[in-house]
Amino acid sequence: MKPGIRDLVPVALLLVALAIAFNFLDPSKGASDGGRPTISLGEPPPTATPTATPAPTEAPISDVPPPSTWVVMFVSISPAGSETIDGRYAFDSLDFEFPGPPFPDMRDDAWKIVAEGTVTIAEGGRQAFTFDHDGEARVFVDGREVGFQPDGGKAQALRSVFDRAPGQAIIRVEVRDTGGTLLLKTR
Repeated sequence: MKPGIRDLVPVALLLVALAIAFNFLDPSKGASDGGRPTISLGEPPPTATPTATPAPTEAPISDVPPPSTWVVMFVSISPAGSETIDGRYAFDSLDFEFPGPPFPDMRDDAWKIVAEGTVTIAEGGRQAFTFDHDGEARVFVDGREVGFQPDGGKAQALRSVFDRAPGQAIIRVEVRDTGGTLLLKTR
C-alpha cells in the first residue's frame, strides 16, 4: 500500500515542530560562548551610586469637628448576622456609656450604635476625625471605611485620617458591643 497525502501531512507537521523546538532547545544558540554563563572572579560587582533623595514632607492634617447633629441608631444583631434598627434618635453630641444593652429586648453583646452626621470641610487635603470608644469601632466618610479598631477591653481613642476635597461630608461611626461596657464619646 502506497502512503497517501493523509499519511504524509502529519509526518511533515511533526518535522516542522521538531525543527522549531530544536531552535529553542539548542544550548549553543543565544550565547556567545556556547550557552554557559560567565563568572569572573576577583572583580567586584557593579554597585549603584547612592543619590540624595529629599525627605518626604508630611502633609498637614486638619481635625474635623464633630457634626452639630447626629442621627443615632440602636441596631440589634441576630445570631445569623442580620441587623434590625430598634431605635432612631437625633442628638447634639455623642456621649454614650452602656454597661448592657440600651433596651430590654436587645441581647447583650449583640448590638451596636450607628451614628451619622454631616460636616463641612473648609479646605481639602488630609483630615482627621477622633472619638473615644469601648467596643469594636469603625468610621466611614461618604460611605468609605477610613478607620477600624478592635475592642481593646477599655476606653481608647480612634483617630481616622483620610483625604477629602472641600465640601459636605457624611461621617458614620459604628461601635459594636463585644463584651463589657459600650462607650462612644466625641471629642
